[in-house]
Amino acid sequence: MAVLKGTSGWLFMGLLTVSMATACAPIPESASEEKVRAIDGVKLISKEITRGDDSRTFDQSVFTVSSETRLLIRYETLMSQSGIREDRPLRLRVYATSESGAALARGALKACPIIKPWMMAASWYSGHPWSGGRWPAGGAIDESSCVSVELKPTEDEMSKTKDVSDVAPLDCSEPRALCFDVSSWYKTWVVQRHENFGLALISDRPVALIGTGSPAQSPRIHWFESMGIGLKF
Repeated sequence: MAVLKGTSGWLFMGLLTVSMATACAPIPESASEEKVRAIDGVKLISKEITRGDDSRTFDQSVFTVSSETRLLIRYETLMSQSGIREDRPLRLRVYATSESGAALARGALKACPIIKPWMMAASWYSGHPWSGGRWPAGGAIDESSCVSVELKPTEDEMSKTKDVSDVAPLDCSEPRALCFDVSSWYKTWVVQRHENFGLALISDRPVALIGTGSPAQSPRIHWFESMGIGLKF
C-alpha cells in the first residue's frame, strides 16, 4: 500500500480513524426505531347487514363508522412481535377521507378494546357464526376504556419531551391522519392477559375512513423496538 505523505495524507488518516471510531460506537441503550405495519384484520359490522360474509364488510376502499356501524381492527401477529418497547407509545393510525371528516372524527371517533374473540365472519350480533359466538349488539366492547383521537400537542408539551415522536409522530401530523395512543390496551390485554382481540372504532356521528381497499392509506399500527446494544458496523 502506498504511503500517504504530507498534510493531506495525515488529514485523510485522521478522518478515517474518526469514522471508524464512530461506526464502532456502542448503540445507546435508550435508542429505538419505529415500526409501522399495515393491519391485516379489518372488518365492518353493521346493524343493517346480518351476514358476516357480506362483501360490503371487508376489503372496501372506504368504511363509514357511525352509531349503526363499527370497525373492528386487529393486527393478527402482534402477540408474536418481540422487542416492543413498553415505555414508548404504541399507536393505531387511520385516515379520514377528507380534512373536514378528520376534524369531525377528532371529536367523535374512539378506539375501544374488544373483549371477546371474533373472526372475519363477525356481524353486529356475533363475533363468529359458530357456537358461543353471540355477543351484545354492536360487539363485545369495553366502552369504559376507549381512547379518543390524539390532539395536536402544545408547544409546551413539545418542549418538555425528549423524543418528539412520543407526542407528535410524523405520520400523525398529516391533515387527514387520525392517531390513537393504544399503549394502555396493549399492556393490559396483550402483555398481561395474553389476548389480542383488537380494537373497535366507534362514533355517534358518521365518519368515513380509508379502508383496506386503498393500501397506501389503510389502517396502520406503530410501535417502537430497541435497536440493540453492542457494536454498530
